Formats: sequence, structure tokens, C-alpha cells
Amino acid sequence: MKVEVLTPRGPAYQAEADELRAPGVMGELGILPGHVPLLAALRTGVLLLIRGAAEHPFAIGAGYMEVGLADRVLVLTEACLGPSQIDLATAQRELDDTTAQLARWDRELDAEWLELENRRAWADARVETKTGEYHNGGIGARAAPNLPESPPNPAF
Repeated sequence: MKVEVLTPRGPAYQAEADELRAPGVMGELGILPGHVPLLAALRTGVLLLIRGAAEHPFAIGAGYMEVGLADRVLVLTEACLGPSQIDLATAQRELDDTTAQLARWDRELDAEWLELENRRAWADARVETKTGEYHNGGIGARAAPNLPESPPNPAF
């Protein structure tokens, strides 16, 4: 399959892949050659591209994925970083800090809480991409203790 990952700054990745695993908002998406066309919303997490026996992880922000005809996959995302672009110490510090702040949250869930959760998710994706400790597409591989539940999605 031809896979393209595009960010607002331009192309982040363009290559062939045998399999793609993406963090969809409703769960992990697995894409193989010949997949039916689809459009899916993505959450911040780890995008895993597999070619032969090699796995290529990327930390991605929220976005969309289109699986088109002729085995073409297009990922549109806010941000995309490969392992070599990630400073593990900084990402781990941000993950620890945001997780601690969320664990101490004692107010109503609001825009500030959502921004903090988004920062935690981005830090988590970077740590998982850099260390290779990812499961099921990334985010949620390590459960953060005592975090408040997300507000319900009004679309469901």
C-alpha cells in the first residue's frame, strides 16, 4: 500500500507499507492491502507502519485517515514525529507532569481539562513511539491512575 502522512507543515512520511495500525477515535484500526475505502477520525496516539518484518512507529496528533482505491492510504494529522525526532526526557517529564495534574483535578471537566488531557496524550504517544512500549495503537497502553472520566460524546 502507498501510505502518505501529511501535516500542516507538509509531508511527514511517504512510503510503501504492508500493514498500518492507527489509533481511531472508536478504537484501533488495522489496514491491509485491499481494504475497502473508508474515512476515519484519528485520536492522538501511535501510528504503526509495518513493512516486511520492520515496524515503523510514529507519534501522531488528532486527524483523519482515508483509505482509498488502489491501496492508497492518506493520513492527515496535526503533528507527526518519528522516534529519532523525539526527546525522551522531555516527553517523559511532560507525561508525568500532565498525569499528576489530571490526577489532582477536582473541578468540573472543562476546556482547560481537555487541553491538559490532549497534552498528556501527545506526551504519551511520544514516549511510546520512542521506547517502543506501545500496545493497541498507542494511547492507553499505560493507564494513568485516578484520572477523571472524559465527558460523554454528545454525538452518541
